[in-house]
Amino acid sequence: MNVSSFLLSSAVEKNSLNLRGVRCPLNAMRAKVVLQGLSPDEELEILLDDGAPIENVPQALVAEGHSVLLREKKGDYWLLRVRKRVNTK
Repeated sequence: MNVSSFLLSSAVEKNSLNLRGVRCPLNAMRAKVVLQGLSPDEELEILLDDGAPIENVPQALVAEGHSVLLREKKGDYWLLRVRKRVNTK
């Protein structure tokens, strides 16, 4: 298994990524890899656990230039909607 396959081994559906149960910093790394595969300005919904994941993942993605559009508590997890940055580096 290569690094990309390992990073993408979470449940990934079209523009949706379930990172519940994935620890930091692996959850942020997986989100970044999935966003790399999207077109600029495309959106990704990410499911995250409470605590460190909902604090760290949005921060890491914003630092990469992506926009957090939604951060909503859904019972025992969070829904995060992120828009991929338009100008990719």
